[in-house]
Amino acid sequence: MPIRRAIPDADDWQPIAEGKGTCFHRALNRWALLHNAGEHEWRVAVGVVDSGITRTRNVHAWLERGDVAMSAIDGMTRSRQLFYLRIGVEPYSVRLINPRKIARGGPIDRRAVISLLDAWGGQWHVERDGGVIAD
Repeated sequence: MPIRRAIPDADDWQPIAEGKGTCFHRALNRWALLHNAGEHEWRVAVGVVDSGITRTRNVHAWLERGDVAMSAIDGMTRSRQLFYLRIGVEPYSVRLINPRKIARGGPIDRRAVISLLDAWGGQWHVERDGGVIAD
């Protein structure tokens, strides 16, 4: 049974504030597309990214398969080590999640994103502009 999704393509989803929350929807969507294409080894990675400048610890999502990371935003792949360095991932905050149950539960919506964050297990809250911040 194919994984259902709410939008035709990951790039069609538009956030309320640019760059805020897009990664969760796109990561789930890209995972579903890859899974339906027979690429079952990908997992959604959720972890904390330190902005460096403002010291804001945003929660972010992307995809991983072995030593390869895929940006949920643009679909580009690179080595996991380079990806972590480039976006400032706190390595010990990362959890790999197989979102099969989340994706089969219905559309990729707010409920699905909250389920993904719950599966991550870290403490988080949503800022007024839509950003997901680690506590």
